Amino acid sequence: MRVFVIAGSWITATAHIVTAVIGSGVLSLAWAIAQMGWVAGPVILFLFAAVTWYMSLLLADAYRNPRDTGKRNYTYPGAVSAILGKHLRCFNKS
Repeated sequence: MRVFVIAGSWITATAHIVTAVIGSGVLSLAWAIAQMGWVAGPVILFLFAAVTWYMSLLLADAYRNPRDTGKRNYTYPGAVSAILGKHLRCFNKS
């Protein structure tokens, strides 16, 4: 039976996750744009940039309390409860 010694830290774990996720996306992006051509490639790139920007606005609005009480929603269940209210708690499992 082999005993594994954990030699990494949270910094090395974070670095490995970032390189795994971002590395493959960056490498495949150039190939995907080249396959679409000079017209469709940049159009799709800007379309996805607009969608990403809009989704970041939605996430920022979910972080803030919709009733403007100054409270912040630090967890996803907290945001669901704040947005849906008491009557729709069946969608929130916590």
